[in-house]
Amino acid sequence: MRRLALVIACGALWLILAAVPALADGGPHVMTSNNGSLGINADGCAGCHRAHTAEGPFLINAADESALCLTCHGAAVTGSTVDVMSGVQYALTNRSGGTQLGALRGGGFDTARLDAGNASRLAYLRSATDVSQRPKVGVGAPEAVTSAHLALPENGLVNPGIAWGNGAAGSGAGPAVEITCAACHNPHGNGQYRILNKFAEATNIDETWEFDIRASYAANVAAAAPLPAFTGDNLYTVISHGLQVGDQIVIAGHTGSTPDLNGTWFVKSIGSGAANQASSATNNFSISATLGGATVDITVGGTGGTVDRISGVVVTDATLPAPGDTRNYTVMQVKSPTGSSSVNGPESDYLLYASQVAAASLSGTFNGIPGNYTATAGDYFARNVPWNPSITNVCDPTVFPAQPGCATAPSAPNARPVSFSGQITAWCASCHTRYFANNNPVSDPPTGQTGAAWQYPRPDDSLFNYQHRTVSGRDCLTCHVSHGTNAAMTGPFSSTYAYPTGATSSSSRLLKVDNRGTCQACHDPTGTITAGTYIGPAFPTVP
Repeated sequence: MRRLALVIACGALWLILAAVPALADGGPHVMTSNNGSLGINADGCAGCHRAHTAEGPFLINAADESALCLTCHGAAVTGSTVDVMSGVQYALTNRSGGTQLGALRGGGFDTARLDAGNASRLAYLRSATDVSQRPKVGVGAPEAVTSAHLALPENGLVNPGIAWGNGAAGSGAGPAVEITCAACHNPHGNGQYRILNKFAEATNIDETWEFDIRASYAANVAAAAPLPAFTGDNLYTVISHGLQVGDQIVIAGHTGSTPDLNGTWFVKSIGSGAANQASSATNNFSISATLGGATVDITVGGTGGTVDRISGVVVTDATLPAPGDTRNYTVMQVKSPTGSSSVNGPESDYLLYASQVAAASLSGTFNGIPGNYTATAGDYFARNVPWNPSITNVCDPTVFPAQPGCATAPSAPNARPVSFSGQITAWCASCHTRYFANNNPVSDPPTGQTGAAWQYPRPDDSLFNYQHRTVSGRDCLTCHVSHGTNAAMTGPFSSTYAYPTGATSSSSRLLKVDNRGTCQACHDPTGTITAGTYIGPAFPTVP
């Protein structure tokens, strides 16, 4: 492991807890307090550790790690406004009074509030002839979870304990693992979105993020059917790589290039130069010797070898809230008037903080965007933000291109729609390596012509073979929640769905809609639904 992990099998988690104080955003998890940059006088150590009377390993003040987390984030405590067991965020000053701010984006470990049986969708023209869908899953009543990342006594789940897809091609379903809260989160803070670890911290996880390189190019090569164009000073992987701008990488085994491209580098650009992997054909990248430095000039191209990310996955965070405020951890979010998949609007345009949600709940508007901002509001699917552009403009879904002011943007709970989808998908895939899929080679051996992973198989892997793409608008969190879901798998096919090992289960796989409504939320395989068609309960508002 890259750092010493707190890895203890989940056992008895509920403790008889002394009252803990209400804490500001981050509580004892603020990086700058714990690393000493704000002074050598941190208070947070006393919140979690005991030097001489500790109850658990690593001198923690609880029997085990998950129990320690639940002393603040459980269902019957007062330390944090974020209750991960019940799947809700409470208002700033009313945790003990039960006033809810909204439903958590990640769902919950014991109960969750996805309105999984009442999904909505609106058909619209995404091109002059192609119809697509804008799905929405609202907030419902609390229900027991049907799948969760942690199997706890409270939820009664029994998980397979396998990191599905982790490891190299052809290595099977994945290794057996044990995970706890710290498998995903850094309890001391690290400046990341939701204090996510840059490296997964679970037992037996293969942290290698390695891809085969097909070739490097010294100069642009024009398209010559069936081959696409190739960009000079770029390396091309056999399958889409999921690297991010700024990643530190190691190239090994590449031959024939000038200069020698083997060694340690930084990713300078991806695809056509975008700052994320949202392109539909991202198999290429350029490199620099220093972070943000000049692109390496390749004078003679080479072939073969591998590229391995060694820096972990960065998921950018928004600015910390003001003292006394907390982040907005709910499913409510809005689009910046100037934000898009290629432009980040200013942070003030986004619904980032609990104080903003509370004010919007009272006024029914945020930054001129009307809607329902109460505790029962939000969109769990968040494929399109806003779900319904007509909330602020007169928008006709039967018109292409969309009228001015009717564009949507990708989900951006960190105020960065340009990069969030790519970053969070790369982060999830740091454990579920072979669940990342985009473009695969059309032929074997690969020639450089690639196509969608649902049409062309992953090389050398008969299990994770043909796959749904995981790109912007179809990232991991489009279909799945991170903590737990109450979606019900009751149909004859959904209730007997096979794991990659072949064992069948009615587990909901962290999906957001009952049965396989998650597929229908975006897809009409019959081709009979016309633009402008709405399916679902009473036409919902945003956010």
